Amino acid sequence: MKDFWYYVPTRINFGPSCFQYLIDTVKQWGTKPLIVYGGGSIKKNGAYDAVVSRLIEAKIPFEEMGGVQPNPRLESVLEGNKIVKEKKCDILLPIGGASSIDCAKSIAATAYYDGDPWDMITKKVPVGKVLPIIAVPTLAAAGSEMSTSSVITKMDTNEKAGYSSPDMRPRAAFLNPEFTFTQPKGQTAAGVADAISHVMESYFSNVPSAYLQAKFGEALFNTLFHYGKIVYDDPTNYEGRANIMWACCWAINGLVVKGNPVGWSMHKLEHELSAFYDVTHGVGLAIIMPAWLTYCLTEDNAYRYLGYLKAAFEIDPVGMDKMEAAHLAIEKTKDYFASLGLPARLRDIGIEKDMLPVMAHNASIVGKDYFKNAFRVLDENSALEIYKLAY
Repeated sequence: MKDFWYYVPTRINFGPSCFQYLIDTVKQWGTKPLIVYGGGSIKKNGAYDAVVSRLIEAKIPFEEMGGVQPNPRLESVLEGNKIVKEKKCDILLPIGGASSIDCAKSIAATAYYDGDPWDMITKKVPVGKVLPIIAVPTLAAAGSEMSTSSVITKMDTNEKAGYSSPDMRPRAAFLNPEFTFTQPKGQTAAGVADAISHVMESYFSNVPSAYLQAKFGEALFNTLFHYGKIVYDDPTNYEGRANIMWACCWAINGLVVKGNPVGWSMHKLEHELSAFYDVTHGVGLAIIMPAWLTYCLTEDNAYRYLGYLKAAFEIDPVGMDKMEAAHLAIEKTKDYFASLGLPARLRDIGIEKDMLPVMAHNASIVGKDYFKNAFRVLDENSALEIYKLAY
Protein backbone atom coordinates (compact mmCIF):
# COMPACT_ATOMS: atom_id res chain seq x y z
CA MET A 1 0.00 0.00 0.00
CA LYS A 2 1.32 3.45 -0.94
CA ASP A 3 1.63 6.41 1.46
CA PHE A 4 -1.37 8.72 1.58
CA TRP A 5 -3.30 11.35 3.51
CA TYR A 6 -7.08 11.21 3.86
CA TYR A 7 -9.41 13.92 5.08
CA VAL A 8 -13.08 14.14 4.12
CA PRO A 9 -14.62 17.09 5.96
CA THR A 10 -17.95 17.16 4.10
CA ARG A 11 -20.81 17.07 6.59
CA ILE A 12 -23.50 14.78 5.22
CA ASN A 13 -27.15 15.38 6.03
CA PHE A 14 -29.04 12.37 4.70
CA GLY A 15 -32.75 11.63 4.34
CA PRO A 16 -36.05 13.50 3.92
CA SER A 17 -35.60 15.34 7.24
CA CYS A 18 -32.13 16.64 6.42
CA PHE A 19 -33.14 20.21 5.52
CA GLN A 20 -33.92 21.12 9.11
CA TYR A 21 -30.16 21.76 9.37
CA LEU A 22 -29.85 23.85 6.20
CA ILE A 23 -30.05 27.37 7.64
CA ASP A 24 -27.56 26.76 10.45
CA THR A 25 -25.18 25.26 7.91
CA VAL A 26 -25.49 28.17 5.49
CA LYS A 27 -24.93 30.67 8.30
CA GLN A 28 -21.84 28.78 9.37
CA TRP A 29 -20.16 29.33 6.02
CA GLY A 30 -21.59 32.48 4.48
CA THR A 31 -24.17 35.25 4.36
CA LYS A 32 -25.36 35.36 0.73
CA PRO A 33 -25.53 32.18 -1.38
CA LEU A 34 -25.49 31.92 -5.15
CA ILE A 35 -27.88 29.09 -6.03
CA VAL A 36 -26.67 27.23 -9.15
CA TYR A 37 -28.87 24.81 -11.06
CA GLY A 38 -29.63 23.43 -14.50
CA GLY A 39 -33.10 23.15 -15.98
CA GLY A 40 -36.49 23.14 -14.30
CA SER A 41 -36.47 19.66 -12.80
CA ILE A 42 -35.48 20.90 -9.32
CA LYS A 43 -38.68 22.99 -9.25
CA LYS A 44 -40.72 19.86 -9.94
CA ASN A 45 -39.08 17.39 -7.56
CA GLY A 46 -39.22 19.69 -4.53
CA ALA A 47 -35.51 20.39 -4.14
CA TYR A 48 -35.69 24.05 -5.13
CA ASP A 49 -38.51 24.79 -2.69
CA ALA A 50 -36.80 22.83 0.10
CA VAL A 51 -33.88 25.24 -0.12
CA VAL A 52 -35.44 28.55 -1.20
CA SER A 53 -38.42 28.49 1.18
CA ARG A 54 -36.05 28.09 4.12
CA LEU A 55 -33.74 30.85 2.94
CA ILE A 56 -36.70 33.22 2.56
CA GLU A 57 -38.11 32.27 5.96
CA ALA A 58 -34.71 32.91 7.57
CA LYS A 59 -34.41 36.22 5.66
CA ILE A 60 -31.15 35.14 4.06
CA PRO A 61 -30.54 37.00 0.76
CA PHE A 62 -29.52 34.94 -2.24
CA GLU A 63 -28.94 35.08 -5.98
CA GLU A 64 -29.74 32.46 -8.63
CA MET A 65 -28.08 31.19 -11.79
CA GLY A 66 -29.92 28.55 -13.81
CA GLY A 67 -29.31 27.00 -17.18
CA VAL A 68 -26.21 24.94 -16.40
CA GLN A 69 -25.96 22.29 -19.11
CA PRO A 70 -24.83 18.68 -18.86
CA ASN A 71 -21.07 18.65 -19.37
CA PRO A 72 -21.02 22.15 -17.80
CA ARG A 73 -19.57 24.87 -19.98
CA LEU A 74 -16.90 27.44 -19.30
CA GLU A 75 -19.47 30.11 -20.18
CA SER A 76 -21.54 29.17 -17.13
CA VAL A 77 -18.47 29.48 -14.92
CA LEU A 78 -17.79 32.96 -16.30
CA GLU A 79 -21.41 33.98 -15.75
CA GLY A 80 -21.25 32.74 -12.17
CA ASN A 81 -18.03 34.64 -11.56
CA LYS A 82 -19.72 37.83 -12.70
CA ILE A 83 -22.70 37.32 -10.39
CA VAL A 84 -20.49 36.51 -7.38
CA LYS A 85 -18.49 39.69 -7.83
CA GLU A 86 -21.36 42.03 -8.68
CA LYS A 87 -23.81 40.70 -6.09
CA LYS A 88 -21.18 39.98 -3.43
CA CYS A 89 -22.11 36.32 -2.92
CA ASP A 90 -19.83 34.50 -0.51
CA ILE A 91 -21.07 30.91 -0.70
CA LEU A 92 -22.11 28.57 -3.54
CA LEU A 93 -25.27 26.49 -3.17
CA PRO A 94 -25.70 24.17 -6.17
CA ILE A 95 -28.91 22.16 -6.51
CA GLY A 96 -29.08 19.36 -9.06
CA GLY A 97 -26.75 16.85 -10.63
CA ALA A 98 -22.98 16.76 -10.91
CA SER A 99 -23.07 19.32 -13.71
CA SER A 100 -24.52 21.98 -11.40
CA ILE A 101 -22.21 21.00 -8.55
CA ASP A 102 -19.10 20.91 -10.76
CA CYS A 103 -20.02 24.29 -12.23
CA ALA A 104 -20.47 25.73 -8.73
CA LYS A 105 -17.10 24.32 -7.66
CA SER A 106 -15.40 26.04 -10.56
CA ILE A 107 -17.19 29.31 -9.86
CA ALA A 108 -16.06 29.04 -6.24
CA ALA A 109 -12.46 28.32 -7.27
CA THR A 110 -12.07 30.93 -10.02
CA ALA A 111 -14.29 33.84 -8.94
CA TYR A 112 -11.41 35.82 -7.48
CA TYR A 113 -8.69 34.71 -9.87
CA ASP A 114 -7.58 37.68 -11.98
CA GLY A 115 -6.59 35.65 -15.04
CA ASP A 116 -8.48 33.38 -17.42
CA PRO A 117 -10.33 30.70 -15.40
CA TRP A 118 -9.45 28.16 -18.08
CA ASP A 119 -5.82 28.46 -16.97
CA MET A 120 -6.80 27.11 -13.55
CA ILE A 121 -9.17 24.50 -14.94
CA THR A 122 -6.37 23.15 -17.16
CA LYS A 123 -3.91 23.20 -14.24
CA LYS A 124 -1.64 25.89 -15.68
CA VAL A 125 -2.01 27.79 -12.42
CA PRO A 126 -2.79 26.36 -8.95
CA VAL A 127 -6.13 26.73 -7.22
CA GLY A 128 -6.09 29.57 -4.70
CA LYS A 129 -8.97 30.94 -2.65
CA VAL A 130 -12.13 28.85 -2.93
CA LEU A 131 -15.51 30.05 -1.72
CA PRO A 132 -17.37 27.52 0.47
CA ILE A 133 -19.81 25.16 -1.25
CA ILE A 134 -22.94 23.49 0.13
CA ALA A 135 -24.35 20.91 -2.30
CA VAL A 136 -27.89 19.63 -2.74
CA PRO A 137 -27.67 16.72 -5.22
CA THR A 138 -30.83 15.55 -6.94
CA LEU A 139 -29.15 12.87 -9.04
CA ALA A 140 -27.15 9.86 -7.90
CA ALA A 141 -24.16 9.61 -10.20
CA ALA A 142 -20.78 11.33 -10.11
CA GLY A 143 -20.69 11.91 -6.34
CA SER A 144 -19.49 15.48 -6.84
CA GLU A 145 -21.11 16.37 -3.51
CA MET A 146 -18.21 14.65 -1.70
CA SER A 147 -15.34 14.97 -4.16
CA THR A 148 -12.58 17.52 -4.62
CA SER A 149 -12.80 17.74 -8.41
CA SER A 150 -14.65 19.59 -11.13
CA VAL A 151 -14.84 18.87 -14.87
CA ILE A 152 -15.61 21.71 -17.29
CA THR A 153 -16.05 21.73 -21.07
CA LYS A 154 -14.86 24.37 -23.54
CA MET A 155 -16.95 23.55 -26.58
CA ASP A 156 -15.37 26.01 -29.02
CA THR A 157 -12.06 24.14 -28.77
CA ASN A 158 -13.49 20.65 -28.06
CA GLU A 159 -11.73 20.44 -24.71
CA LYS A 160 -12.96 18.86 -21.50
CA ALA A 161 -10.71 19.32 -18.49
CA GLY A 162 -10.79 18.19 -14.89
CA TYR A 163 -8.93 19.59 -11.91
CA SER A 164 -9.13 19.37 -8.15
CA SER A 165 -8.27 20.94 -4.83
CA PRO A 166 -9.07 19.88 -1.27
CA ASP A 167 -10.83 23.22 -0.80
CA MET A 168 -13.21 22.42 -3.67
CA ARG A 169 -14.78 19.64 -1.65
CA PRO A 170 -18.23 20.83 -0.44
CA ARG A 171 -18.34 21.79 3.23
CA ALA A 172 -21.72 20.10 3.55
CA ALA A 173 -24.21 18.19 1.42
CA PHE A 174 -27.93 17.57 1.82
CA LEU A 175 -29.01 14.25 0.32
CA ASN A 176 -32.69 13.37 0.10
CA PRO A 177 -33.10 10.19 -1.97
CA GLU A 178 -36.73 11.14 -2.65
CA PHE A 179 -35.51 13.88 -4.99
CA THR A 180 -34.15 11.16 -7.28
CA PHE A 181 -37.55 9.46 -7.69
CA THR A 182 -38.37 11.57 -10.76
CA GLN A 183 -34.97 11.04 -12.37
CA PRO A 184 -35.59 9.78 -15.95
CA LYS A 185 -34.60 6.17 -16.58
CA GLY A 186 -31.80 7.23 -18.90
CA GLN A 187 -30.28 9.47 -16.24
CA THR A 188 -30.63 6.75 -13.63
CA ALA A 189 -28.80 4.28 -15.85
CA ALA A 190 -26.05 6.76 -16.77
CA GLY A 191 -25.59 7.68 -13.12
CA VAL A 192 -25.18 4.06 -12.06
CA ALA A 193 -22.65 3.50 -14.87
CA ASP A 194 -20.73 6.61 -13.81
CA ALA A 195 -20.45 5.40 -10.22
CA ILE A 196 -19.44 1.90 -11.32
CA SER A 197 -16.67 3.41 -13.45
CA HIS A 198 -15.30 5.29 -10.43
CA VAL A 199 -15.01 2.06 -8.48
CA MET A 200 -13.64 0.19 -11.48
CA GLU A 201 -10.79 2.66 -12.09
CA SER A 202 -9.60 2.14 -8.52
CA TYR A 203 -10.37 -1.57 -8.14
CA PHE A 204 -8.43 -2.52 -11.26
CA SER A 205 -5.16 -1.25 -9.82
CA ASN A 206 -1.53 -2.26 -9.77
CA VAL A 207 -1.31 -2.29 -5.97
CA PRO A 208 -2.36 -5.81 -4.89
CA SER A 209 -1.37 -5.00 -1.30
CA ALA A 210 -4.20 -2.44 -1.02
CA TYR A 211 -6.39 -5.26 0.27
CA LEU A 212 -8.86 -3.21 2.27
CA GLN A 213 -9.43 -0.75 -0.57
CA ALA A 214 -10.22 -3.70 -2.86
CA LYS A 215 -12.76 -5.01 -0.34
CA PHE A 216 -14.37 -1.57 -0.10
CA GLY A 217 -14.56 -1.61 -3.90
CA GLU A 218 -16.19 -5.03 -3.96
CA ALA A 219 -18.87 -3.86 -1.51
CA LEU A 220 -19.55 -0.84 -3.73
CA PHE A 221 -19.73 -3.02 -6.84
CA ASN A 222 -22.21 -5.31 -5.13
CA THR A 223 -24.37 -2.40 -4.00
CA LEU A 224 -24.35 -0.53 -7.31
CA PHE A 225 -25.04 -3.55 -9.52
CA HIS A 226 -27.74 -4.89 -7.19
CA TYR A 227 -29.67 -1.69 -6.55
CA GLY A 228 -28.98 -0.12 -9.95
CA LYS A 229 -31.36 -2.50 -11.68
CA ILE A 230 -33.89 -2.21 -8.87
CA VAL A 231 -34.19 1.58 -9.16
CA TYR A 232 -34.16 1.41 -12.94
CA ASP A 233 -37.20 -0.87 -12.82
CA ASP A 234 -38.83 0.77 -9.77
CA PRO A 235 -37.85 4.47 -9.64
CA THR A 236 -39.62 5.19 -6.33
CA ASN A 237 -37.99 2.37 -4.38
CA TYR A 238 -36.59 4.34 -1.44
CA GLU A 239 -34.26 1.60 -0.20
CA GLY A 240 -32.71 1.31 -3.64
CA ARG A 241 -32.44 5.04 -4.23
CA ALA A 242 -30.90 5.61 -0.79
CA ASN A 243 -28.28 2.89 -1.24
CA ILE A 244 -27.37 4.09 -4.73
CA MET A 245 -27.10 7.71 -3.59
CA TRP A 246 -24.82 6.83 -0.69
CA ALA A 247 -22.71 4.45 -2.78
CA CYS A 248 -22.13 7.15 -5.39
CA CYS A 249 -20.58 9.34 -2.68
CA TRP A 250 -18.21 6.66 -1.44
CA ALA A 251 -17.19 5.67 -4.96
CA ILE A 252 -15.43 9.02 -5.46
CA ASN A 253 -14.67 10.57 -2.07
CA GLY A 254 -11.20 9.01 -1.90
CA LEU A 255 -11.95 5.94 0.21
CA VAL A 256 -11.03 3.39 -2.46
CA VAL A 257 -8.09 5.24 -4.00
CA LYS A 258 -5.95 6.22 -1.02
CA GLY A 259 -2.81 4.08 -0.93
CA ASN A 260 -3.98 2.78 -4.28
CA PRO A 261 -3.09 5.36 -7.00
CA VAL A 262 -5.52 5.58 -9.91
CA GLY A 263 -4.78 6.58 -13.49
CA TRP A 264 -8.33 7.57 -14.47
CA SER A 265 -7.47 6.49 -18.01
CA MET A 266 -11.00 5.32 -18.74
CA HIS A 267 -12.32 8.76 -17.87
CA LYS A 268 -9.77 10.47 -20.09
CA LEU A 269 -10.97 8.32 -22.98
CA GLU A 270 -14.58 9.28 -22.30
CA HIS A 271 -13.82 12.99 -21.95
CA GLU A 272 -12.96 13.11 -25.64
CA LEU A 273 -16.41 11.76 -26.51
CA SER A 274 -18.04 14.50 -24.45
CA ALA A 275 -15.72 17.22 -25.77
CA PHE A 276 -16.45 16.46 -29.42
CA TYR A 277 -19.99 15.06 -29.28
CA ASP A 278 -21.42 16.34 -25.97
CA VAL A 279 -22.08 12.75 -24.89
CA THR A 280 -23.64 12.13 -21.48
CA HIS A 281 -20.67 11.13 -19.32
CA GLY A 282 -22.17 7.95 -17.89
CA VAL A 283 -23.38 6.80 -21.32
CA GLY A 284 -19.90 7.21 -22.78
CA LEU A 285 -18.37 5.36 -19.84
CA ALA A 286 -20.80 2.45 -20.19
CA ILE A 287 -19.57 1.99 -23.78
CA ILE A 288 -15.87 2.48 -23.01
CA MET A 289 -15.84 0.27 -19.90
CA PRO A 290 -16.11 -3.20 -21.53
CA ALA A 291 -13.60 -2.21 -24.22
CA TRP A 292 -11.18 -0.89 -21.58
CA LEU A 293 -11.58 -4.10 -19.56
CA THR A 294 -10.95 -6.19 -22.68
CA TYR A 295 -7.81 -4.30 -23.67
CA CYS A 296 -6.35 -4.28 -20.16
CA LEU A 297 -6.77 -8.01 -19.52
CA THR A 298 -3.60 -10.09 -19.26
CA GLU A 299 -2.68 -13.43 -17.71
CA ASP A 300 -0.96 -11.59 -14.87
CA ASN A 301 -3.83 -9.29 -13.90
CA ALA A 302 -6.77 -11.63 -14.50
CA TYR A 303 -7.13 -12.16 -10.74
CA ARG A 304 -8.76 -8.73 -10.46
CA TYR A 305 -11.48 -9.77 -12.91
CA LEU A 306 -12.29 -12.79 -10.74
CA GLY A 307 -12.93 -10.63 -7.68
CA TYR A 308 -15.03 -8.27 -9.81
CA LEU A 309 -17.05 -11.18 -11.24
CA LYS A 310 -17.97 -12.39 -7.76
CA ALA A 311 -18.67 -8.94 -6.29
CA ALA A 312 -20.68 -7.50 -9.17
CA PHE A 313 -22.51 -10.56 -10.47
CA GLU A 314 -22.33 -13.01 -7.54
CA ILE A 315 -20.67 -15.66 -9.71
CA ASP A 316 -18.03 -17.62 -7.82
CA PRO A 317 -15.06 -18.21 -10.15
CA VAL A 318 -13.63 -21.06 -8.08
CA GLY A 319 -12.76 -23.94 -10.42
CA MET A 320 -13.05 -21.78 -13.53
CA ASP A 321 -10.20 -21.06 -15.93
CA LYS A 322 -9.09 -17.55 -14.94
CA MET A 323 -9.14 -16.13 -18.47
CA GLU A 324 -12.55 -17.62 -19.19
CA ALA A 325 -13.83 -16.15 -15.94
CA ALA A 326 -12.35 -12.76 -16.83
CA HIS A 327 -14.05 -12.75 -20.23
CA LEU A 328 -17.29 -13.81 -18.56
CA ALA A 329 -17.02 -10.76 -16.27
CA ILE A 330 -16.67 -8.52 -19.33
CA GLU A 331 -19.69 -10.11 -21.05
CA LYS A 332 -21.76 -9.77 -17.89
CA THR A 333 -20.83 -6.09 -17.75
CA LYS A 334 -22.12 -5.61 -21.30
CA ASP A 335 -25.32 -7.49 -20.48
CA TYR A 336 -25.90 -5.42 -17.35
CA PHE A 337 -25.59 -2.09 -19.12
CA ALA A 338 -27.89 -3.39 -21.87
CA SER A 339 -30.46 -4.24 -19.17
CA LEU A 340 -30.36 -0.56 -18.17
CA GLY A 341 -31.12 0.50 -21.73
CA LEU A 342 -27.64 1.94 -22.32
CA PRO A 343 -26.12 1.87 -25.82
CA ALA A 344 -23.38 -0.67 -26.46
CA ARG A 345 -21.33 0.90 -29.26
CA LEU A 346 -19.82 4.26 -30.10
CA ARG A 347 -21.54 4.09 -33.46
CA ASP A 348 -24.87 3.86 -31.61
CA ILE A 349 -24.41 7.39 -30.23
CA GLY A 350 -23.29 8.99 -33.47
CA ILE A 351 -19.51 8.83 -33.07
CA GLU A 352 -17.87 8.95 -36.50
CA LYS A 353 -15.21 6.33 -37.18
CA ASP A 354 -12.76 8.79 -38.71
CA MET A 355 -12.77 10.73 -35.42
CA LEU A 356 -11.34 7.83 -33.43
CA PRO A 357 -7.67 8.64 -34.26
CA VAL A 358 -8.26 12.32 -33.46
CA MET A 359 -9.74 11.50 -30.06
CA ALA A 360 -7.02 8.94 -29.32
CA HIS A 361 -4.36 11.53 -30.10
CA ASN A 362 -5.97 14.17 -27.91
CA ALA A 363 -6.57 11.74 -25.04
CA SER A 364 -2.92 10.64 -25.13
CA ILE A 365 -1.71 14.23 -24.87
CA VAL A 366 -4.11 15.46 -22.20
CA GLY A 367 -4.03 12.20 -20.28
CA LYS A 368 -0.42 11.11 -20.72
CA ASP A 369 0.32 11.14 -17.00
CA TYR A 370 -2.95 9.34 -16.29
CA PHE A 371 -2.22 6.74 -18.96
CA LYS A 372 1.12 5.94 -17.29
CA ASN A 373 -0.65 5.00 -14.06
CA ALA A 374 -3.44 3.00 -15.65
CA PHE A 375 -4.15 -0.66 -14.86
CA ARG A 376 -2.34 -1.35 -18.11
CA VAL A 377 -0.08 1.42 -19.39
CA LEU A 378 -1.73 3.19 -22.32
CA ASP A 379 -0.54 5.41 -25.14
CA GLU A 380 -2.04 6.87 -28.31
CA ASN A 381 -2.06 3.52 -30.12
CA SER A 382 -3.70 1.65 -27.27
CA ALA A 383 -6.25 4.45 -26.83
CA LEU A 384 -7.17 4.02 -30.49
CA GLU A 385 -7.43 0.27 -30.03
CA ILE A 386 -9.86 0.72 -27.14
CA TYR A 387 -11.97 3.09 -29.21
CA LYS A 388 -12.02 0.52 -32.01
CA LEU A 389 -13.08 -2.21 -29.60
CA ALA A 390 -15.91 0.05 -28.45
CA TYR A 391 -16.98 1.03 -31.96
